[in-house]
Amino acid sequence: MNLTPGELARLQRLTAETRERIWRVIDDMAARGFDVYVGSTARTAEEVAKAVAEGRASKGMTHDWHMLGRAADLRRRKPDGGVNFDQGPASEPFWRALYEVATAHGLRSLAYRPDGSKLIIHGARGDIWDSGHVEYRHPFATLAEAVAAELAP
Repeated sequence: MNLTPGELARLQRLTAETRERIWRVIDDMAARGFDVYVGSTARTAEEVAKAVAEGRASKGMTHDWHMLGRAADLRRRKPDGGVNFDQGPASEPFWRALYEVATAHGLRSLAYRPDGSKLIIHGARGDIWDSGHVEYRHPFATLAEAVAAELAP
């Protein structure tokens, strides 16, 4: 596990509770032989709107868990230090392990449903499998509830 200064900085943007859980995920994934890369952890309203327009987020979304410092996009690091964005069959063991570990630490994973099927999001430009996205929702039941509590002026 060799996180870059950029990854460490992105982790610092998370709430303390979320960051603690993400660290546990990284450690547990390392124990399973996977080197986790920490991608996006923060977003502005403008970035959410851009993601929707580009078809990388759900239609009509105006807020997300990243805006609250409660989400991270995690990927597998390649042996050369690069980031593996592959979502094909060869990467399935990583995504399954990430789902298992993340949910064990109280995070919601957008990779799979509890029945094991892929969780597909319907974006503006087609279906999206956001396999690396994990979020910490507690104590909120919905994003709207969290936004009202944590982004209210």
